[in-house]
Amino acid sequence: MAQWFNQQAAQSAAFKQLLKIADEQGFTLIDPPMFIDYDDFRRDQPDQSPEAWIKVTNPQGRLLVLRPDLTTSVMDKLQWKATDGPLKVCYYASTFARTDDWFQATKEFGFEFFNAPVTEGETLMQTTLTHLITTFKLNLMVECSHKDVFGILMEQLQVPSPEIPQFKSWFHTKSLDAIKAWMASHGTDDALKEFIELLFTKALGFDALKETLKAYKLDGAFASVMEAIEPFTSLPLAEVVVDFTLMSDWTYYSGLIFQAISERLASPLIRGGRYHVASLEGEAIGCSMTLDDLLEVTS
Repeated sequence: MAQWFNQQAAQSAAFKQLLKIADEQGFTLIDPPMFIDYDDFRRDQPDQSPEAWIKVTNPQGRLLVLRPDLTTSVMDKLQWKATDGPLKVCYYASTFARTDDWFQATKEFGFEFFNAPVTEGETLMQTTLTHLITTFKLNLMVECSHKDVFGILMEQLQVPSPEIPQFKSWFHTKSLDAIKAWMASHGTDDALKEFIELLFTKALGFDALKETLKAYKLDGAFASVMEAIEPFTSLPLAEVVVDFTLMSDWTYYSGLIFQAISERLASPLIRGGRYHVASLEGEAIGCSMTLDDLLEVTS
């Protein structure tokens, strides 16, 4: 029992610090609804597995989901549209998923900037990360990429459409040997093969990657990607690298993708990026973390 009380006290203290950071950056705290419409969530998150969702039927016969993700819940709460103008919100809430035993509840804190202008939104995420690192004395490496990278690479490699899903799997699992075998069998240009192998063996700083792209004559192909990433790369208190093999399972991302990694965790502490959601008429940029992970790296 004492351990439980200590954990609750630690979570409460962390929440207050996160809320202070949010307030300094102009975010407003909201409380997203716990139940969301099943069909809406299927539309917004087509790649998630419905088998893990906890479903209930309300008295009117409407099928609902005990929220497995918070983005759709935030949208449901705000009913925000792009024409409403910029909006900064933060949230502190639990997500729920079915497990073999019962269900799992995970507390998350997130920041969302809706209708975020390009560069301004990326700069705000960078500033927010800086405050997080300073406040909690975090030792992090930040990896960033862009949702267009995979498509550009497939175009450069001239991968036939039927083979793209297999290539995507190789990128997700970092299966360089499989990609090298494919390139060898398809007569890929030596310089392009060398560049792909470099991507999988070394994450580069922004300036180093810029020079590398120029050396391989790929700077034109990746110009828009590098332009979108650049505002995020001058984070002063953490090492920032651009990792073109970084891919996200979330199909709604529309630009910058990033994750902050701690050596004390098996998975990233913070994930975020710029994204579209099907129910929105605009864009947003945001990031989130679980309180359990945050406490793990600060204990």
